Amino acid sequence: MNFYFGIDGGGTKSRITVSTLNNIVVKSMEGKSTNPFAVGMESACKHAEELILSALKKAGRLSTDEVFGCIGSAGLGRKEDIETFEAKLSSLLPDITLKITNDARILLEGALDGKDGIILISGTGSVCMGRNKETIVKTGGFGWRLGDEGSGWWLAKEAIRRSLKAYEKRDIETKMTDDLLFYFGLQDISSFVSLINSEKTEKGYIAKGSSIVLDYAKKGDPLAIDIIQEGMNELYNLVFYTYNRMGLGKTMLVLYGGVLENNEIYRNLLKDKISSELPDIEILPSPIHTPLEGALALAKIISTRL
Repeated sequence: MNFYFGIDGGGTKSRITVSTLNNIVVKSMEGKSTNPFAVGMESACKHAEELILSALKKAGRLSTDEVFGCIGSAGLGRKEDIETFEAKLSSLLPDITLKITNDARILLEGALDGKDGIILISGTGSVCMGRNKETIVKTGGFGWRLGDEGSGWWLAKEAIRRSLKAYEKRDIETKMTDDLLFYFGLQDISSFVSLINSEKTEKGYIAKGSSIVLDYAKKGDPLAIDIIQEGMNELYNLVFYTYNRMGLGKTMLVLYGGVLENNEIYRNLLKDKISSELPDIEILPSPIHTPLEGALALAKIISTRL
């Protein structure tokens, strides 16, 4: 018998599902992070190995059964990192055929049910990916130091950066500053400098401050409104340039990630601009399948190509 598994790997935890060709055997199990940039390459591979073996044992796999698996993990943007991860994990699990990819790729597969189209993620970070037949294009996804435009991290960082400028009368006035200080437990505005530049500060911690920007935009704060307008334009550009690079005509788009899913104003601003400027793009109300289901689908695909 053949077994297939998919893993959706995040920065804090990972989830796995296991199936035979037609039936789900293990609906979902959770394990530790498989993001090499969150926990290191060695730990990420060890966590993946532990989760895979535990799930396969629960599924009743025998030593004679073949296993095909796909791991889509956050932090795996570069070809070199993917190859390193795959080589290390394959040495730990030599009897399993593996495909290692990033979290955007498994979302692309699941959200569009294997069809052509585009996915845009805006959560802690941001990235856009599209497919036209066999061609897959990624736009953005350079990480918080070089990109993540329009993401939760970016919105909060911009609120802090521009609040500092506003304090010096170099930007639009805002009432956000006191709430930003309170949220991050800071005493004075100069403490923002240490917060952002500290190596101990995690981008996910900063990203949660994006809720303040979005709340103040609802209240009509002019600086907050300007920031979310700029962030929306950055996300639109990710979609626009992905769409143009793909050479697509009429196509589908899925908007995904906590920032877009949980903030109606931000999401609607983006949807309105896309509908106005890119009328051939149909924005789906929700993903057709989850990233975890996308990873499982890719595991089944690799088994047919051997």
